[in-house]
Amino acid sequence: MRTPRLLLALAALAGSVQAGVIVYAHGRIEAHVTHGFGGPLLPVFTCATAPTDAAPGFVALVLHSRKCAESERTAELKAAGAVGVVVASDSPVDSFGTLALPMAQISVEDFNVLVAQTNDLWRRDGKHSLFRIRVLPDPSRFYIFLIVLWPIIIIGLYEVAHRMKRHWASQAAKRALELIPLKIWSDINLHNSDRETACPICIEDYKNGDSIRCLPCGHDFHSVCVDKWLTSIVSLCPLCKQSVLPHQSVVDGLEYGHIIRS
Repeated sequence: MRTPRLLLALAALAGSVQAGVIVYAHGRIEAHVTHGFGGPLLPVFTCATAPTDAAPGFVALVLHSRKCAESERTAELKAAGAVGVVVASDSPVDSFGTLALPMAQISVEDFNVLVAQTNDLWRRDGKHSLFRIRVLPDPSRFYIFLIVLWPIIIIGLYEVAHRMKRHWASQAAKRALELIPLKIWSDINLHNSDRETACPICIEDYKNGDSIRCLPCGHDFHSVCVDKWLTSIVSLCPLCKQSVLPHQSVVDGLEYGHIIRS
């Protein structure tokens, strides 16, 4: 009977239920469940509650009927010691998400299979013996969740590592700048033909009193310009690409992780 199971699947997509299985000693049955639960299975064939001598911790097996008030019956089963209810119906149960106990819905065909298992135990043992079942949500949903979430975790970890690397590079550049003294520009520097008269970063001419930072490579810049460059963008000279970090040589910093902002 594929049609009732299709209806149950559609109901699961529309409500708070999820695909799952009922596992017992002789097999497994497809179901739609609200939560996982388990215990000895006790059939309840009428709208009445479980027998008064039922041991607490059982799972009630009931056949859905419009004549029974499911919410009231489930509350009474809970009071009698039930930990869950397996409801058999070939159509969606309206009160699925409002019952007092965790619930699993199966088809009437599967209900008959479980009842037959109970009857077989009764014939063999000569008494009303119960067999245990376990209701489990479908683990494939968890795997799908991991498949969707895993790339997000990887991207997040990469972003955190990238930010930490940029922070460490910035701090290293700041410590290196503390070892590079500042100079004050004056007109006397004009007599040195080897010196640039304008900052290569802002392209503004040096003026008397300007604070100049001369990097180890010999290139001069406004201190405010080159300090921002080295601590916020990349710890390399803007002209010759030599690192300002003491342990680095004249190399292409893009290959050696000196980038602070990308």
